[in-house]
Amino acid sequence: TRLELLRLRRRLALAQRGHALLKEKEEQLFIAFRALLAEARVARADVERAFPPFLTATLGFRAGFDSDQWKAFLSASVPLEWKRVPEKVFNIRSFRLERGSVPGPALASVLRPGVRRELDGAVRMLDLLARLVGLEARIKQFVAEIERTRRRVNALDFVLIPAPPSVESAPP
Repeated sequence: TRLELLRLRRRLALAQRGHALLKEKEEQLFIAFRALLAEARVARADVERAFPPFLTATLGFRAGFDSDQWKAFLSASVPLEWKRVPEKVFNIRSFRLERGSVPGPALASVLRPGVRRELDGAVRMLDLLARLVGLEARIKQFVAEIERTRRRVNALDFVLIPAPPSVESAPP
């Protein structure tokens, strides 16, 4: 009927507009995803570059203490506090890890000269690792969103927006 034909035309027009918007979203997701991959590559390179000196300093760290100093250090150690800060990009929820302040005065009394520098190096390494973890988590969420958007685009392509009937299949 005529009403059914009008309803189908409106539905097709809406599906075509939605398809165009989803295709645009998909393109923008790919652009942001490539930028995120580049940022993650840089962060991974930073971690790989900082790790050998960190490992060398860590091996020398324990050797710098006698047993009484080590016990005093462990009793004075205060754990670092981390916060998970939520972020939203393209309506994709992700997070960033932020470190609280490094406890300094409690440790200063038991540290020999140079150990504080090694501790600062360990904290810098933790910061680099936290940044990399946040980026890799965001990459996984972007992949899931890209797949979800691609499925929606394909559903509109192959289900809601029918291909125009060919001339050969039209009845005489």
